[in-house]
Amino acid sequence: MITKLSKQLQGKTILALANRNPLTTCRLTKEEREEVYTFKVLKVARRYMDIIELDKKFPIEGRYTADGISEGNIKSGYVRDSTFRFFESLEDIDHWKLITKQRRELADFFSRGADGLNDDQVLAIHKMIFKGDKHVSTKA
Repeated sequence: MITKLSKQLQGKTILALANRNPLTTCRLTKEEREEVYTFKVLKVARRYMDIIELDKKFPIEGRYTADGISEGNIKSGYVRDSTFRFFESLEDIDHWKLITKQRRELADFFSRGADGLNDDQVLAIHKMIFKGDKHVSTKA
């Protein structure tokens, strides 16, 4: 997942998943929520990157932070939920989905969140507890 902006992103193609914020995605189908968006990074500044969606008739374009928050949301004071999560490759998306699923399973197992753990800790603890079993989260 892209967590910091750097000039190396300029001119590259990046991928994004829509944030699962219920306020913004409640009208979307599951397929639309799981859609991978493809963006071209036009310019990278200190706080924002200018991006445009590729291969769309009406592309999304704008200025976003590495956290996926648009410049307009920041200026209006609405920064609680980001619009996108940005990734450099499909492998990064698959890894993020795996970690997110396992983090949810650990939260279910311990009846509390596992937000304070880094990715390596989540993988190690999940492996110790479930020993490779296909554990299914009780939460949707």
